[in-house]
Amino acid sequence: MSLINVLILVCVGAVLTGGDFAMKAWSNGQTSQISWYVFAILLYVVGLSAYGYILRSADFAAASYSILLFNMIFVALAGYLYFDDALSYYELAGIVLGITSVAMFTLSNE
Repeated sequence: MSLINVLILVCVGAVLTGGDFAMKAWSNGQTSQISWYVFAILLYVVGLSAYGYILRSADFAAASYSILLFNMIFVALAGYLYFDDALSYYELAGIVLGITSVAMFTLSNE
């Protein structure tokens, strides 16, 4: 998987995280507007369309794992910043190991 594909997957992870937060706001009743639901669906469609584009040139396993990892990192970061969720040392170690594995996937295919 090329570096540009990894960068696109980072962006896709951020877009999907935005969709997660919009869906969370809508489903918790923080807002009763259907516009949050539609916004979340649009973010998911944009993110998954970019993911589909990446699958045309990247290994399926590496791309699938990478998008999940980046989404998890962004959700953990947003939870820490916006909801004061603390990350344990095990969770931080898991994130570091995940980033290492994406690097290994990327380097192994070059």
